[in-house]
Formats: sequence, structure tokens, C-alpha cells
Amino acid sequence: MFIETNELKGILIYINKQNFMADHDWKRLCELIPCVFIVDTPERKVELKSKVADGTKFILNHSPLFGLPQTIQEAVDLLGIELFELAYITNDMTFLPQLHSEPIGSILLSQGRRLPYHYHGFTPDFILCSLDELIDVITQKYKGYLAEVYLTKDGSYHHGYQGYVFQTSLKDSTLPYSVTICGRYFDPSHYKFNSHQLSHRIKRSKLDGTQNALFSEVLIPVIDSFNADGITRVPPRPSKVSADRLKTLIQENILRSRPTLNDYLDALICTREYREQKQLGSDARFANVKDAFYSSNLVSGKHIILLDDVFTTGATVTECAETLRKAGATKVSILAIASHQFTPKSFVFSRSTLSCPVDRCDGHLRLTLKRNNDFFYGCSNFSKNNCKGGTNYFEGWHSINKQNMIGNYYSDFDDFDDLDF
Repeated sequence: MFIETNELKGILIYINKQNFMADHDWKRLCELIPCVFIVDTPERKVELKSKVADGTKFILNHSPLFGLPQTIQEAVDLLGIELFELAYITNDMTFLPQLHSEPIGSILLSQGRRLPYHYHGFTPDFILCSLDELIDVITQKYKGYLAEVYLTKDGSYHHGYQGYVFQTSLKDSTLPYSVTICGRYFDPSHYKFNSHQLSHRIKRSKLDGTQNALFSEVLIPVIDSFNADGITRVPPRPSKVSADRLKTLIQENILRSRPTLNDYLDALICTREYREQKQLGSDARFANVKDAFYSSNLVSGKHIILLDDVFTTGATVTECAETLRKAGATKVSILAIASHQFTPKSFVFSRSTLSCPVDRCDGHLRLTLKRNNDFFYGCSNFSKNNCKGGTNYFEGWHSINKQNMIGNYYSDFDDFDDLDF
């Protein structure tokens, strides 16, 4: 689902002529919503002109990667909209790292909902496989990733199961495993954390089990699709066995709903202490967990689901999957609630917080989880001064996005010539 976009009023499109849908007919799309196409050469404009509606705008792409902010500014000016009304569409995933730090919506066109390992941390708002799916996004029939769609709630309103999962691979792509992911996770250092409910739910789940029922509702349809023999999870280190969060989720929620799914929780254990993974770089994480797990032969001949909450480098799930396979498992399907999104090292903009609407209160509004598992934006001074200022989730989220305005973020760029040639 879009995080930065309130209402989609225009799209900016870059289509690599060597990739998927390069020669597609875009007239249906252009008739539905205003479009600006980025082209590398005047000749490419001529090629595309017969495939778009009359009056469609074009921008010359002088610098495919490093000129993206300038290109976005030109598109917003041509369309007469704001950043929080724009999405960028491409069939070239090499653009994803740059798009990841821009305050606009993002859509990748791809032949399948699968991202290579090195791109899963730059997951766009949508991965779409056809023009029909793209039109469904524009007409709001298609909502986004399953866990984000289902778990984004405000009171009784949520989108239900109108979402999908995507896949990525492990770092060693020769290993026979695929990773199925239900959404994205932005850690608290990421600016998107303050408007992303799934990220807050995952963070809360590390403290208690209040999110387990909701997580199981998301995971069970995916688990059913695997047609597996049983399920286990990434086990904790010996010193953390009493805080085995995923074991509780599986035993008390998933297995109670699916009693025919076999319980292999005790078949996979961690045999030694190892350093906290979050303190280490990618290569060090793999070395840190080498030979740290053991599996009994109860999994022999079985198809096993291996559950984790957040997929980051994949070091721990790789070691666990290999341990299960060496114990005789015929297939291991890795399932994660979310993929950890990289925090950009630099931004072309900075975000201010939402001020509390109560007179003479100097607090700010932050995303807050209520006891009924819904979210709202509450005042940071509630604990100190009992300030009850705030707003509902969707109003607060959209107010944050309205800070995404050209005047706020790209004002230091030079004026550009009109390149609508």
C-alpha cells in the first residue's frame, strides 16, 4: 500500500526498453490518470508516442539515477500536483534504492512478485505484473501487501484480505529455498515508522503477545497455500528460551486454528549462545550463527514451514533451513511477516513532527497503539501532563504526508528549463 501518497492524481513513468512491458500500449492508463513519461532520448519519445494518449507529457532523462529529485520536480510542475499525490512507476528495479528515499509512491512492474536478495530492503509500495493490476491500484481495487493491508486499521475500518505476498531469495541463491514475505518493516530510525502500523505491531510483539491473534489471521491463509506437513520457527538462543515469542504464536494461535498441521517446534533448537545479530554486519551475521542449531530426524521426509518475524540479512533463517535439510526435510518453505527495509543514509528532505492541537501544549503527535489494537495519533505529553490531544490514524497519517510538498524539499535545486519537448 502507498505510505507517502494520500490520493493518487498523477504518475511518473520510466520504462526501460529492455525490460518487462517495454512496448506495452499505455493508452488505457493515460486516459484514466494524468501521466508523465521519462525518456532517455528523443527517439524513445517517438517510439512511445503511438502507445500513449494525446496530450501525454514527456521529460528527457539526463541522469537516470542521480537526477531523480530534479525529474520528480519537473513532473510535479507539469502535472500541477503535490508530492503526496504522485507515484513513480518503473520496470527497472535498479531504481528502487533511489526511490526508497523519495517522498512519493513507488510501483515496480515485474513478470513476477519476486525481488532479488539485494533489493528486498528497497521494496516498493507495489509489485505489479500487468496493466490490469496497475489500473486496479489506481482505482483502489488493489491495496498492497497482505500484512500491511490487513493490519492497517482505524476503528472498525480495514481493507480485509485485499493484499498479496511477495518472494525473495537467500543471499546464496544456489540454496533451494524461497522466502515468502507478507509486508515491510521500518525500524524506529526510519522516517516511515511513524505512519506504518505493521512496523509498530512487530515492535510491540517483541514485548508481549497482544499482536499474535492478528498475525495468525494474516499468516494462516499463506500457510494453507504451502500444503506443508508441519511448522517450526527460528528458535531463540538458550538464554532466551523463556521469551520464545514465535513458539507462542504458533502453539496458541496457528496450530489451534490448523490442528492437522504438525508441530515441529521442538525438533529445531538453538544449541549455543551467539552475539546479538543487530550489532553485526551482513557477513558477520552468517559467521555468528554458523552451526548454532540442531534438528532431530523427526523432520525427515517432511515439508516444513520455517517462520520468522522479520527477514533482514537472512543469516539465521539460512542456517536453520540448512539444519532442517541436513536432518532430512525434503522441503523448507521460509515465511516472514515482513522484510526489514533499509534506512536511507541521507535524505533530500527532513520531516517535522505533527504538533499537538491543544492550546499551550508543546507536545507532538505520535502513532500510538490502543488497548483494542487500533491506532491513533496521541500527544507525547499524555504521560506527563495527561494531555488528550490527538487525531485518528488516517487523518494523522495524511497530515504527515501533506508535509511532502515541493516547496519543502526541493527548493534548493536550480530552476530547470521546460523539457516537455
